Amino acid sequence: MTGVASTIEFNNDVAVGYTQTLKTGADIAVDFTLNRASTNNLLTSFSPLWIGRINYSFTQRVLNGYGRNVNTRAIRIAQNNKSISEVEFERMVIDLVTQAQKSYWDLVFTAEDLKVREDSLRLAEKTLSDNQRQVDVGTLARIDLIQSETQVATRREERVVSTFTQNQIQDQVKKVLSRQQDAGLVLAKISPTQRAGLPEPSDILPIADAIRVALENRPELRQASLRLRNSEIEVEYAKNQLLPTLDLTARFVQSGVGGTQTIRDGFGPNAPVIAVIPGGVTDALGNLLKLQNKGFSAGVSMQIPLSNRSQQAEYARVTTERRTGEENIKAIEAQIALEVRNAITAVEMNKARIETARVSRGLKEQQYPAVQRRFELR
Repeated sequence: MTGVASTIEFNNDVAVGYTQTLKTGADIAVDFTLNRASTNNLLTSFSPLWIGRINYSFTQRVLNGYGRNVNTRAIRIAQNNKSISEVEFERMVIDLVTQAQKSYWDLVFTAEDLKVREDSLRLAEKTLSDNQRQVDVGTLARIDLIQSETQVATRREERVVSTFTQNQIQDQVKKVLSRQQDAGLVLAKISPTQRAGLPEPSDILPIADAIRVALENRPELRQASLRLRNSEIEVEYAKNQLLPTLDLTARFVQSGVGGTQTIRDGFGPNAPVIAVIPGGVTDALGNLLKLQNKGFSAGVSMQIPLSNRSQQAEYARVTTERRTGEENIKAIEAQIALEVRNAITAVEMNKARIETARVSRGLKEQQYPAVQRRFELR
């Protein structure tokens, strides 16, 4: 008769690990495992058996993945993206302030323009009234009233257009002042308190200085520079990924064994039991901390890819993006310089027009009394 023996085993594992990647590309790992095994196998000396093990490993990348700049790539890109967002917010604030200033000075212009249109209408109405009296006394033909009536109609139309434009500008200013839907604000009337004046000579910088100041402060140029830095970081990282992998590894292991030990007189399941030494997890941990069982190992691992086309394609892509970023900065600088030149030219042209209009107004005021007297003598 043949008997069949069966063995029943139970295993429980507890594992805790910690891994730290240094900025130089080195990985430090510490793993702790605690294993409990129990069996009914009579050939086993320990049951239950406790095994504790601590593994210390150190891996240093020498080629691919080595270097502080390579391993802090994501952090530096995130910092640059944060700066880009801050500059974008600054750009939005500048646009809002510029819009508010433009709307205000447009309101000033429409207020002054409306005064001019009203004065022109009064003069046209006075001229029409004077011509009507002359027609009544017979010193002026009635057909000559048509031109005066046409002037009055034209001046009224200009006043209506100027009033409508002023109301539109006021609505724009109200929108800038408050985003809330306030019925009282819709009906409010806004009157400017500051009038426009001629720019002082010191207000207009030389073109070279104005371009230099603009290039130092324009937010879109700073954004493009930050994006170029990101492209340079990507190029540096992609270039590093083209290198083969060479890792230096070192490992230190310490272990401890404990549990209930059964000592038999001889070998085999039928050997008599001499003694049973109780034990448990504390024995395993005690042996572990006493460094009774330890081991060392070190090694070198190198991998050379036969074909690295994916990384080469990625390197070509980021290199192209960097060149595009450089050209984009040059284009932005050229556009800023053009805008500065156009702005200074417009300021100087408008200043000259104001001075010419002032001289012309002075001459017209000198001619007005003579024309008025001649008109009265008709």
